[in-house]
Amino acid sequence: KFIPSRLDKVENQYLAPEEKIKLRLAEFGIPVQPVETKVGASVTQYCFKVSAGIRMSTILKHKSDIARAIEAKGNINILAPIPGTALIGVEVPNESRTAIYLKEEHYTPDTLMLPIGVTVQGEFVKESLAEMPHLLIAGATGAGKSKLIHGILTALTTQMKPENMHLVLIDPKRVELKAFAKAKHL
Repeated sequence: KFIPSRLDKVENQYLAPEEKIKLRLAEFGIPVQPVETKVGASVTQYCFKVSAGIRMSTILKHKSDIARAIEAKGNINILAPIPGTALIGVEVPNESRTAIYLKEEHYTPDTLMLPIGVTVQGEFVKESLAEMPHLLIAGATGAGKSKLIHGILTALTTQMKPENMHLVLIDPKRVELKAFAKAKHL
């Protein structure tokens, strides 16, 4: 016998995702309160305050239930807790991604700082190549590996003078790194 959920009612189909998550967790005896929603370039993070006495591991067990409640198109991620807070976060992939472009303010002159990405909060993430001399870039086809490499090389050639940094670029296909063929750093 099919027992409908409170979310299955017609009037609930127009609820905001954070309310759907709240209702779904309440069905399992996990009271949460929505705190804020952070819309990032590729994911939206819904933040919740959890009632006292609720174990974070309990929330993690209901990942698939939450995904079903909000009809997520991809895999969701649950941060229980969000690092540095007492909140939990449910990260849902956006239906359309927003491109992030490097600007002059993202560069740090005369350093080997690499712009790596953007957090859900919109903060740029930079890491020093000097502190990580080995770097492995991996991912599925179309995930943005080449874009990342171009971003890193653009940052390095913009930040460093040719007399302070020399690059050796090997491109077996002679396609990916063609844009840097005339760089003075080679």
